[in-house]
Amino acid sequence: MQDSARSQKDVAIKEFQQQHYEKSIKIFRLALMLHPEDGSAWMKFKRSVESHQATAYFKLKRYEEALEVGETSYGSNPSYKFTVRENLLYTSPV
Repeated sequence: MQDSARSQKDVAIKEFQQQHYEKSIKIFRLALMLHPEDGSAWMKFKRSVESHQATAYFKLKRYEEALEVGETSYGSNPSYKFTVRENLLYTSPV
């Protein structure tokens, strides 16, 4: 199943790159459904797909949906919040 999910994600990314944003969103959704929820591999895959989905919604000027997907993705992993905050603190110019 993971291979199918990754394959669908790759197809969705190609559609996204060709500016077929609606189609890419649907294929990203399919990729999420195909990937087994198996811990950290699932979370990494999910965040990546949701990030692409949010960007596709943004490109379509569907800002509320972009924000919703982005917030859901960001909120689904509390440790990611700390990592982002930590990176900002250590990489910010003085």
